[in-house]
Amino acid sequence: MSAFVLVIDKHSSSRPGAGLRLPGSPGVVELGFEASCEADWTDRSGAVRMRCWSERPGAWEERDGNLTFVAGDLRRGQLVDGAPPDQPAPTVSLRQGWKGVFASVVLTAAGDGLARTDPIGHRCLYAAEDDRSIVVSSRASLAARTLAGTRTPPRDGFGMCWLAFTTYRVGERSGFEGVRVLRPGTALRLTKGRAAWERIDPFVVAPDDEMRALSVAQLAEVLLDDLADSLGSLLAGPERRRVLSLTGGKDSRVVLAAALRADLAQDLVYETVGPPELADVQIATELTEMFGLRHDVRFLDMQVVEPFGDRFRRFVHLTGGMVSGWDLQASAPTDDLRLTGICGELLRSCQKLPGSARAPGGLWDAIGPARLGRLGLVRPEVAAMLGAELRDHLDREPSPEADPLDRAQAHFAGSRMRFTRLGAREELSGGRVHPLYSPLALRAALSLDSSVRQSEVLVACMLQQASAPLLHHRFTDAGWDATARTSLGLPEGHAPASTAPRKAEPLMASLFAARVDERSALLSEVFADAGNPIWDWLHRPAALNAIERYAELRTPERQELFGAATGAVWMSG
Repeated sequence: MSAFVLVIDKHSSSRPGAGLRLPGSPGVVELGFEASCEADWTDRSGAVRMRCWSERPGAWEERDGNLTFVAGDLRRGQLVDGAPPDQPAPTVSLRQGWKGVFASVVLTAAGDGLARTDPIGHRCLYAAEDDRSIVVSSRASLAARTLAGTRTPPRDGFGMCWLAFTTYRVGERSGFEGVRVLRPGTALRLTKGRAAWERIDPFVVAPDDEMRALSVAQLAEVLLDDLADSLGSLLAGPERRRVLSLTGGKDSRVVLAAALRADLAQDLVYETVGPPELADVQIATELTEMFGLRHDVRFLDMQVVEPFGDRFRRFVHLTGGMVSGWDLQASAPTDDLRLTGICGELLRSCQKLPGSARAPGGLWDAIGPARLGRLGLVRPEVAAMLGAELRDHLDREPSPEADPLDRAQAHFAGSRMRFTRLGAREELSGGRVHPLYSPLALRAALSLDSSVRQSEVLVACMLQQASAPLLHHRFTDAGWDATARTSLGLPEGHAPASTAPRKAEPLMASLFAARVDERSALLSEVFADAGNPIWDWLHRPAALNAIERYAELRTPERQELFGAATGAVWMSG
């Protein structure tokens, strides 16, 4: 793990060498890890300064006064195009074919440079600004403290309301007032110490995109090769164990398909969490036996010794209030390289939407009011402002002219997926988890007719091309719908959902009951403080009422309640 903070003096001509305003050394909460390496860098004029930290050497390279820094998972090739081999070229964008979840900075002694993230922005960059400086950092807490100096950085209560309204963040607010998370594709360009923001990776697929001319089968071929190439790059690293978290669903099966396609399946260990009678365990076991692969079944994540409340609070502060505590997952420090099926989520619609969603205003009617603020935890005037901002966001991304179902897909990738699966979670140590996503996957999904995407035809075709048993074997989630079956010539009811239980009895029932009690206790404790600043935006009586009914709440309602608890923990300091 690594982190950085970059400071640009706006008035270098009159006050050269303004300095890096970062008092002392940041701790684990601000960095997300224990730093063993630290470096300071400045350009020749003193107008551009950068400090970076890492768990181990190798996150940055200094040469002839130039600096190259990468946080996260950046795969393959040279850092930039068009550069002589002996010097960086920060004024040139990263290759379009870059894959991974990363933030990068390239700087020269002359004060030129580029700070950016992966094209979908799944590794966040944060920015803050006052009349003296521009601050850019890989962590919101570092940007906030750098700008605040000796003052305590103020926290953003209004922005925390997203977690109780949509259950994930939308837009550019971070957990700190005045610190924004950059939109996907945005970069900071430096020219002789002068900074300018620009959009270098438009989050849109143009109507004449060459991928629109490809058939579904051709797209499947391209994506399998892309994922296989990405997988090969990851497996070239020094990790001792390469683990794929395999379930009985479609998304992790896409990664297995890529591994089979690249003849790399034997290089992975397949792991499923749960008791033997769980459907995911049964189906994953069947798949691995079918291909002669090593499969480990664990049941440890359900029994964590550390109190849930302690883990919850630490998670909220380590992620800077950016991620709901609902998304906390038990993990232990490990050197394993762990792969997930997140890439598969980009290839299908985030949710099934009716055809009426394509009518004027239909998208908002389909995913708006009925799915937002179910428990009424957000004060009405605040909910109205959040709703207006969300509706505007849905109208703009990837473009106002895009198909409404494409706008829903872009919203899923750029907001919901970004801020729950990845985002600030990627800033934490305690295990290496890698999605095999790339911008090509999103481009391929958006090049399909949205109704085809909703039917998961592309996913089905990828499984069929990699290995027919992957397509035909049963799933824990829904099987193929009529559109997918017709497209691939499959019989009615082919590859149906499993009839095995998703939550096995009686052991699972007792563990989940214990979890309910544990979580209810935390919520009661968090909401007991009537003086918490979060109640300026949230409605405390609604939260207390929901706790009393916790055992009866549906999962989306529990997510809202935990979003409110996240806000309360964050605003309590």
